[in-house]
Amino acid sequence: MFTEKIQVIEGYIHRCDEIASNHNYESARQLENEITGVFQDEIPLIYVGLDGNSYPGKNVDHISNIAVLKAKLLNYKANITSGFQAKMISAKSGITVNASQSQKLESTVSITLEQTVDRIMKLSESDLSADDKDILAGKLASISASQDPLSRWEKAKGLLKWLADKGIEVGIAALPYIVESLKK
Repeated sequence: MFTEKIQVIEGYIHRCDEIASNHNYESARQLENEITGVFQDEIPLIYVGLDGNSYPGKNVDHISNIAVLKAKLLNYKANITSGFQAKMISAKSGITVNASQSQKLESTVSITLEQTVDRIMKLSESDLSADDKDILAGKLASISASQDPLSRWEKAKGLLKWLADKGIEVGIAALPYIVESLKK
């Protein structure tokens, strides 16, 4: 059904090209009437932009109208093939049709005790003294060594309280490892 509709549209587009290249005025008038008759219920405002619709009685350039109709048919075909036309129809009818494709991308980041201690040791003395660096490394190792989740949580709570007084740079260095170790 979908491919048949596209073939019909492509047939009309091809006929537009033939008539425009031949400059056959009478054939252009007939094709214009045929296209507007066939697609008036499907292509909103199909008559807009066509010569002669604004001023009845004037000489109409049907060759130009064929070019406009060809552009409208190309747009209509693109809307159908992209699914845009279905969205427009469902929006008018109150029915929602959604088609989607998704991919799941997962990324795993592993934070080791060694990496964390290395980051802590690289902190400046103004951020954390040498003694506090050793204390922090020991507290992190204690959390790492704990097998029981409840014990790990209790040690982490104590460490978080201790970190609260040490500043943002220390927290940035230690918190990822603490969070990772609590997930175990």
